[in-house]
Amino acid sequence: MKYPANTTIYLCEGVPFDENYSHVRLFDNESQRLNYLRGKTVKTLENSTYQRDNFTVKFPIEYDFVCQVNYLYYRNPEFSNRWFYGFVTDIRYVNEGTTELDFKIDMFQTWWDYASKKPMFIERQHVNNDTPGANLIPEGLETGEYVYNRGVITGYGDVVDLTPCIVLGVSEILEQFVPERFEHMINNSYSGLAYFYADIDRNQEVTDIIETYATSGKADAIVTMFMYPREFLGLGPGASYSGWIGDGQLQQQIGGSLDNPYAPIDTYVPKNKKLYTYPYRYLMLYGSGGGANEYRYEDFNSYSNMFTVFSNLGGNSPIVAVPNGYKHKDRGLEYSTVMNPYPNCSWVTDTFKNWYAQNQRSLMFSNASALGTGALGIITAAATGNVVAGGMAVYSGIHQVLQNVTAVEQHKVLPDSAHGNTASANAYYANGQHYFYMFPMCIKAEFARVIDNFFSLYGYKVNVVDLPNFRGRKSWNYVKVVDANLSGYIPVDALRELKSMLERGTTFWHTDDMLNYNLDNSIL
Repeated sequence: MKYPANTTIYLCEGVPFDENYSHVRLFDNESQRLNYLRGKTVKTLENSTYQRDNFTVKFPIEYDFVCQVNYLYYRNPEFSNRWFYGFVTDIRYVNEGTTELDFKIDMFQTWWDYASKKPMFIERQHVNNDTPGANLIPEGLETGEYVYNRGVITGYGDVVDLTPCIVLGVSEILEQFVPERFEHMINNSYSGLAYFYADIDRNQEVTDIIETYATSGKADAIVTMFMYPREFLGLGPGASYSGWIGDGQLQQQIGGSLDNPYAPIDTYVPKNKKLYTYPYRYLMLYGSGGGANEYRYEDFNSYSNMFTVFSNLGGNSPIVAVPNGYKHKDRGLEYSTVMNPYPNCSWVTDTFKNWYAQNQRSLMFSNASALGTGALGIITAAATGNVVAGGMAVYSGIHQVLQNVTAVEQHKVLPDSAHGNTASANAYYANGQHYFYMFPMCIKAEFARVIDNFFSLYGYKVNVVDLPNFRGRKSWNYVKVVDANLSGYIPVDALRELKSMLERGTTFWHTDDMLNYNLDNSIL
């Protein structure tokens, strides 16, 4: 069948379309596409014969006039009104006034609008929601070494003002120390002990109490002594600096606030907000002498009072920091960080004073009895004339008194008694470093810049079944899928190429200034 020679072919220069379809220009409609190409048209060949795909055409044009041509478009009016677009693959000189041109159809510009797109597995793409925490699929990118991320959070360093005080536990309260408030229920547990506390600068009060117990013969009533954070005692504002402890809450809300969710990563300010999430930055909480845990900012429902610290009143009780509102839990107990207990203390009691207080009455009665016995012996001897019996009584009395004096003297030279833990405090506490510490961590600026550029070019890994996001950004959208789900009344080879294009990954440009990654690509 012979077709009439009424096809018009338009030859273009400087069209930046990629025949590998790594980069494509996504037009809103056919009219926009044609208007763009008309601006690139340098030659128009009218009354050409019917054109077929991937063909060779001879033109009565000098080679020099078309040697820069790289694209064409045409339609065959007698066949259909459909426009076809093609890449010029070769231009050859035939003779003076004749040039031969090879072309192949641009499958994307010719058939994309006719392809039906259905939900498919999207490996990565540019998203339309870049809120920190909205895109958390791991990327598997090299992050390098982590550094301290300044300016992100307040309260870093020692995150709670833990002021150590001295706590004394006694099994008996002396009359002179009867507290205004005393409860047996402490931390939901019954305790027969009473606890006295004093700030460090009032340690003499503790020494005086120990002395009082010793002089009262009650040294053994002091059963424990340890250092403990006064903030956990439930004393409240304006509390005295010493006193007897009632049932306190023994917990405290602590932990800094995330002042600026968009603070620089090291010194780099990223365009893509996935860099504000793990593993590009995170919060490390360290309990001195205990453990350390990593916490992801995006898993907190609030950035103030991020932790609660628990403890139990006792000399061997660890202090536990629990994240608040973490991973949708009010209290994420399984994500706790532990700090070593505050040290147990040692104390000394006066052995003699304690013994004397315990034995003073018996010594007095013994001496009185001994003196009475001696006096009775003298009286008996005088009355009966039994000097021997009287002398024995006197001797017995004197001997008892001398024994008592000897016992006193022997106890006077006994050393003071040491109690409690005589070992030194742990190194963290001894050097004033016994706290919880917050360390905002992040990758270095160099790695942040590389990763940010990668996200700008290729979007995020999403791993979702959905319609791909071909639009939504101002300048370009990248899409890469698995098993592209396309169909439509289009040639089989065109459908195959369009599927392959998406599976390899393609950047859809929305601007004529293609391949310019310096353009604004914000979310529309």
